[in-house]
Amino acid sequence: ELPHALIAIGPSPGWPVALLGFGMALLGLLRDRMRFAGAPLVAIGLAGMMTGRAPDVLVSPTASLFAVRDGAVVRILVTRRADNYTLAQWRPVFAHDRVRVARAADLCPDGRCRFDRGRVLYLGGPAAAKGGCGGARVVVSPQPLRGACRGRGRVVIDRFSVWRDGAIALRFSGIRLRFATDRGVQGVRPWVPDWPPRWHRRR
Repeated sequence: ELPHALIAIGPSPGWPVALLGFGMALLGLLRDRMRFAGAPLVAIGLAGMMTGRAPDVLVSPTASLFAVRDGAVVRILVTRRADNYTLAQWRPVFAHDRVRVARAADLCPDGRCRFDRGRVLYLGGPAAAKGGCGGARVVVSPQPLRGACRGRGRVVIDRFSVWRDGAIALRFSGIRLRFATDRGVQGVRPWVPDWPPRWHRRR
C-alpha cells in the first residue's frame, strides 16, 4: 500500500466543489487570456472547501460504529466486529480531526458513556438506560431502546433508527441540531431500493 497516495480531504459544501471544477475547466480549456478568469474561481473554491465541518455524531448503517466528537478528539466506538470498510470511508470525513478508535465494551464497561460534556450519551442497550439519561441532547445505542430516553428536545438513535433511515449524521448548531440520514439524502427515486426491503418487513 502507498499511504500517501490518497490525499484525505474533509467534508465540503457542494458549491466550492462546483466553483473549483468550473475554474479548472476554464484554466484548462481556454487558450486566450479569458482562461485566467478561472484562477479566482479556483481560489474561492479552495477557500470554501475549508468551511466544511465534520459531523458531531455519526452512526453507521448497521449501528456497529459510532463516531462522537468529544472536545478536541473524535472517538469512534466499535460495538461489534470492526467494519474496516466503513472505517476507511469515515477516514476522510474526519481528515482534520484527532481520532481515537476503541471498543465500546472497553471504553464503557458499564454500558454507559457521556461525551461532549454530557450532550451525547452512549447506551449499550436498554438495561443501561435504567440509570437515566440526564441532560443528554443525543442518545445513541447499538440496540433497540424501545422508548427509553424519549423526551422533548432529545434525539434518540438506536438500532431501529438506522434500520429505517440508514446512516445518520448530526451536527450541533448552537441550541439546534442539524440532522441528515442516508434516506433523506437519497430521497425516493426509481433507482433507490425501498428501505427496509420487502423481505425484511415481512418478518
